[in-house]
Amino acid sequence: MDNDIPECQCDGAGHCPVYKTYMNQRRYEHCKNDPVWRKDYIKLYKMLNSPSFHEQVQQRPEHKAMVEAVEIELQKQTAVKEEERKACKEYKEQKLKKQIEYFKSLSSEEQEIYKKKRIEYLKNREKAFAERQQLEQVVDNIKEAGVTSENYQENTEGLGDLISNALLKIGVTEETVKKWSGAEDCGCDKRKKFLNTILPFRKKE
Repeated sequence: MDNDIPECQCDGAGHCPVYKTYMNQRRYEHCKNDPVWRKDYIKLYKMLNSPSFHEQVQQRPEHKAMVEAVEIELQKQTAVKEEERKACKEYKEQKLKKQIEYFKSLSSEEQEIYKKKRIEYLKNREKAFAERQQLEQVVDNIKEAGVTSENYQENTEGLGDLISNALLKIGVTEETVKKWSGAEDCGCDKRKKFLNTILPFRKKE
């Protein structure tokens, strides 16, 4: 093989730092395995990426027309996005204005009730957001652990144990579930055994 032709250093399809372009899977395999193909493309992209070639392209009328068309389209998209942001801002302002007017129309007693309900609503929303974050963390922990027999842990008999371990990582214990549900028996063990039964992990010999 020609010593002037460097080996392909890429691990797969994607942006090639040598050619400075995107390589699909077919072209990547050619480049990885075919020295003649790689030599031809090195010459081609050396020419395509040269400043003189770029200058020639930029001077062509069709290139200027294409650049102008792209700029016009970007301006249109920017204008649309700006209108959407403006409409959203106006909607929020109108909504807030109506809420203030409604609040002012209430009696003192009704205003106190409204405040309490509003505070309760905000607390519940914050709690729901925190629970959603916990759930996302559980899912990430499960993905990290892997639901396969190849990635089992010694204390993991099945899906029930896997989910239980993932919950423990973020501090969700049986006591936490009891507190949330307000029941003495949260049913955690029963659910864990059921999930272990329907999706057990085969232990390695």
